[in-house]
Amino acid sequence: MCSRTRNPKADRLMLIGQSAFLAGVASLQLHRWTPAPPDLADGIAGLFYGIAIGCLLWSIRVRRTH
Repeated sequence: MCSRTRNPKADRLMLIGQSAFLAGVASLQLHRWTPAPPDLADGIAGLFYGIAIGCLLWSIRVRRTH
């Protein structure tokens, strides 16, 4: 059994990453809610997915180093 304590920085990064992922999923529906073009919704979703991937990978790195 692993007796490590939880790392609050890694937990915060994981939460930010998960939130960004959900925002990316929701932004794909942006063109249905507003008169924005679908290309804009794709770009915003890609931005949020990139932030999500970066934060999730960073949180894994922080967890492994402590």
